[in-house]
Amino acid sequence: MKKKSLGKFIKNVAMLGFLFAIFLSTDALGALNPNYATSNERLQYYYDGYIQIQPSYNDGGYHAAKGSFTYANGSEGTKTWSTDWGKGFSDSKIYSKSGTYHDTLNPFAPKVTFNYRFHKVKNGGVWPA
Repeated sequence: MKKKSLGKFIKNVAMLGFLFAIFLSTDALGALNPNYATSNERLQYYYDGYIQIQPSYNDGGYHAAKGSFTYANGSEGTKTWSTDWGKGFSDSKIYSKSGTYHDTLNPFAPKVTFNYRFHKVKNGGVWPA
Protein backbone atom coordinates (compact mmCIF):
# COMPACT_ATOMS: atom_id res chain seq x y z
CA MET A 1 0.00 0.00 0.00
CA LYS A 2 2.89 2.38 0.67
CA LYS A 3 4.20 1.91 -2.88
CA LYS A 4 0.88 3.01 -4.42
CA SER A 5 0.52 6.12 -2.26
CA LEU A 6 4.19 7.05 -2.77
CA GLY A 7 3.81 6.66 -6.54
CA LYS A 8 0.64 8.74 -6.51
CA PHE A 9 2.39 11.40 -4.41
CA ILE A 10 5.31 11.58 -6.86
CA LYS A 11 2.88 11.84 -9.80
CA ASN A 12 0.99 14.68 -8.12
CA VAL A 13 4.16 16.58 -7.25
CA ALA A 14 5.44 16.16 -10.81
CA MET A 15 2.12 17.42 -12.23
CA LEU A 16 2.13 20.45 -9.93
CA GLY A 17 5.74 21.19 -10.90
CA PHE A 18 4.84 20.95 -14.59
CA LEU A 19 1.85 23.30 -14.19
CA PHE A 20 3.93 25.72 -12.13
CA ALA A 21 6.64 25.77 -14.82
CA ILE A 22 4.04 26.52 -17.52
CA PHE A 23 2.61 29.35 -15.41
CA LEU A 24 6.05 30.88 -14.84
CA SER A 25 7.10 30.66 -18.47
CA THR A 26 3.84 32.20 -19.72
CA ASP A 27 4.08 35.00 -17.17
CA ALA A 28 7.73 35.65 -18.00
CA LEU A 29 7.07 35.75 -21.74
CA GLY A 30 4.25 38.23 -21.27
CA ALA A 31 6.51 40.48 -19.22
CA LEU A 32 9.03 40.64 -22.07
CA ASN A 33 6.62 42.34 -24.49
CA PRO A 34 7.88 45.95 -24.82
CA ASN A 35 4.66 47.16 -26.49
CA TYR A 36 2.19 48.33 -23.86
CA ALA A 37 0.04 51.22 -22.64
CA THR A 38 -1.11 52.25 -19.16
CA SER A 39 -3.45 54.78 -17.59
CA ASN A 40 -3.41 55.83 -13.93
CA GLU A 41 -5.97 58.02 -12.19
CA ARG A 42 -4.71 60.53 -9.59
CA LEU A 43 -6.97 62.29 -7.09
CA GLN A 44 -10.05 61.54 -9.24
CA TYR A 45 -9.13 64.47 -11.47
CA TYR A 46 -5.85 63.73 -13.27
CA TYR A 47 -5.14 60.85 -15.63
CA ASP A 48 -1.57 59.92 -16.51
CA GLY A 49 -1.23 57.97 -19.75
CA TYR A 50 1.82 56.19 -21.13
CA ILE A 51 2.55 54.11 -24.21
CA GLN A 52 5.71 52.52 -25.55
CA ILE A 53 6.72 50.44 -28.56
CA GLN A 54 9.79 48.66 -29.86
CA PRO A 55 9.58 48.20 -33.65
CA SER A 56 11.99 45.23 -33.71
CA TYR A 57 9.78 43.16 -31.37
CA ASN A 58 7.93 40.45 -33.32
CA ASP A 59 4.44 40.25 -31.81
CA GLY A 60 2.82 37.28 -33.53
CA GLY A 61 4.04 38.22 -36.99
CA TYR A 62 3.49 41.96 -36.55
CA HIS A 63 5.74 44.85 -35.50
CA ALA A 64 4.54 48.05 -33.79
CA ALA A 65 5.51 50.99 -35.98
CA LYS A 66 3.83 53.65 -33.82
CA GLY A 67 1.73 53.83 -30.66
CA SER A 68 -0.95 56.28 -29.60
CA PHE A 69 -3.46 56.78 -26.81
CA THR A 70 -6.52 59.00 -26.47
CA TYR A 71 -8.47 60.38 -23.53
CA ALA A 72 -12.00 61.76 -23.90
CA ASN A 73 -14.93 63.17 -21.88
CA GLY A 74 -12.87 65.40 -19.54
CA SER A 75 -12.41 69.17 -19.39
CA GLU A 76 -9.94 69.01 -22.33
CA GLY A 77 -12.33 67.30 -24.74
CA THR A 78 -10.62 64.60 -26.78
CA LYS A 79 -6.83 64.58 -26.65
CA THR A 80 -4.36 62.17 -28.32
CA TRP A 81 -0.67 61.49 -27.74
CA SER A 82 1.52 59.49 -30.16
CA THR A 83 5.04 58.09 -30.24
CA ASP A 84 7.33 58.81 -33.15
CA TRP A 85 7.30 56.32 -36.02
CA GLY A 86 9.85 53.53 -35.74
CA LYS A 87 12.51 53.29 -38.45
CA GLY A 88 11.91 49.69 -39.54
CA PHE A 89 11.75 46.02 -38.60
CA SER A 90 15.28 46.02 -37.14
CA ASP A 91 14.86 49.22 -35.07
CA SER A 92 15.42 48.13 -31.46
CA LYS A 93 14.93 51.60 -29.95
CA ILE A 94 12.10 52.07 -27.42
CA TYR A 95 9.71 54.86 -28.47
CA SER A 96 7.44 56.21 -25.74
CA LYS A 97 5.02 59.01 -25.02
CA SER A 98 3.31 60.13 -21.82
CA GLY A 99 0.71 62.74 -21.06
CA THR A 100 -1.58 64.07 -18.34
CA TYR A 101 -5.28 64.63 -18.92
CA HIS A 102 -7.71 66.60 -16.71
CA ASP A 103 -11.18 65.42 -15.80
CA THR A 104 -14.13 67.76 -15.37
CA LEU A 105 -15.57 68.67 -11.98
CA ASN A 106 -19.11 68.20 -13.34
CA PRO A 107 -20.57 65.21 -11.44
CA PHE A 108 -23.00 64.49 -14.31
CA ALA A 109 -20.35 64.37 -17.05
CA PRO A 110 -19.62 61.02 -18.71
CA LYS A 111 -16.72 58.96 -17.38
CA VAL A 112 -13.29 59.69 -18.85
CA THR A 113 -12.26 57.06 -21.41
CA PHE A 114 -8.78 55.81 -22.30
CA ASN A 115 -8.13 54.07 -25.62
CA TYR A 116 -4.80 53.03 -27.09
CA ARG A 117 -3.64 51.68 -30.42
CA PHE A 118 -0.53 50.11 -31.86
CA HIS A 119 -0.07 50.86 -35.56
CA LYS A 120 1.31 47.51 -36.69
CA VAL A 121 3.08 46.28 -39.81
CA LYS A 122 2.95 42.64 -40.83
CA ASN A 123 6.23 40.76 -41.30
CA GLY A 124 7.33 41.33 -44.88
CA GLY A 125 4.96 44.29 -45.24
CA VAL A 126 5.86 47.82 -46.27
CA TRP A 127 7.06 50.02 -43.39
CA PRO A 128 5.33 53.44 -43.23
CA ALA A 129 7.53 56.30 -44.47
